[in-house]
Amino acid sequence: IKYVERTEETALIRQAFTSRVTEAKPVILVAIEGLGGVGKSQIALDYFYQAQDYTQAIWFSGKTPEILLQQYQKFGFEQGFLERDAKADDIVVRVKQWLINNPGWLIVVDGADNQKEISPMLPIQGGHLLITSRHKNWPGTIIPIKILKPEKAVEMLNRLSGRADSEAAELVKKLGFLPLAIAQVAAYIHNNKITTEEYLDLYEDVRNKLLNEILDEDALGHESLLVTWNISIAAIANENKNSDNPHLAQEILTVCSYLHSDYIPRSTL
Repeated sequence: IKYVERTEETALIRQAFTSRVTEAKPVILVAIEGLGGVGKSQIALDYFYQAQDYTQAIWFSGKTPEILLQQYQKFGFEQGFLERDAKADDIVVRVKQWLINNPGWLIVVDGADNQKEISPMLPIQGGHLLITSRHKNWPGTIIPIKILKPEKAVEMLNRLSGRADSEAAELVKKLGFLPLAIAQVAAYIHNNKITTEEYLDLYEDVRNKLLNEILDEDALGHESLLVTWNISIAAIANENKNSDNPHLAQEILTVCSYLHSDYIPRSTL
């Protein structure tokens, strides 16, 4: 989903990367930092696709050291400098050396929330390194990503839902101006052909039920994401209630929740 244009943030990344790395100089690191759901990955993706003057642009997931290592191994094998059975320590060393020998690249490491374990695996010379993370303790330029401004949030909801209801401002406020929550809600409104007011009523009903179950308003955490996700799950259950296996879709989603989301083939879903 194309959430919403974040031109200011993309411009800050471009400004931080003004110095091109065309030889084995120390890496220029920029970290996009913010809460989950504020659109960090989308901003990084925008810059990634707009990037020019790089020898190559490479996207890695940094969600865990194990995932990053697997992607390093795959990258090294495809580039022809690693074997399929290469050892973990050798993979990191040889990937870093290859990047030194082939400078001028852009690397994005997405979702690198475990800074302590991911940092030793990152390249140190030869290009630009763009990190997305919930943490701000990265060496280099830190670009904090905030929630959307109210008018941008309303614009996003209206564009994705195909509506322009007067209650849009109230709804995006309840969603905490989070792009991820707004995208989920807009899709629900569009697919179920309901009004923003009807979704607001539904939102309050589900939120109150969750409060009764959890018994602690503070425990709701990312409230808007929790509520919207429960609404979507309930809609899936209702849509399949008359099928031969009414719980199958929910069971598949439950299984998928334990998998790495970047590698679930769309055809499987």
